[in-house]
Amino acid sequence: MSEIMDDHNDTYLRLKRVSTVGFSVALIWVGLLGGALLLSWDDSFGWLGLATGAILLLLPLTTPFRRYWNKGDSSRIYPLLILVANLAMILMYASITAVFLSDPFVFYNKQDKMTVILWGVASLLSLGALVANLIAYRLDRKAQEAV
Repeated sequence: MSEIMDDHNDTYLRLKRVSTVGFSVALIWVGLLGGALLLSWDDSFGWLGLATGAILLLLPLTTPFRRYWNKGDSSRIYPLLILVANLAMILMYASITAVFLSDPFVFYNKQDKMTVILWGVASLLSLGALVANLIAYRLDRKAQEAV
């Protein structure tokens, strides 16, 4: 256990915060916009998407989330787990976008066009989160080396 844990409890605090924001932004986008699109197409599952997005928006106001937010993670595999989660999210969103873009008539159908926008932007948000996480990881490593 001691070989997995570092001496400092807040080793990856910046990475933890940046990754949480990145994942939340992408999931809120999919939840709120996806829910709104489903409701505009008279699909009642849109309420589930809107509720998910709203819960994610309200999550930072809760005490357990604040405790999680203020506590760093010193596990050496934590950055790897964040990287894997980021890559999985990008792969998932980009594959959905690619499936829709493979249809030559996608831009003739309003619903398909909006779906491509939803998942395309989610892919870009996930890619941006990956870049931000890599920057946060490098800054955390520099701060750790300075100590």
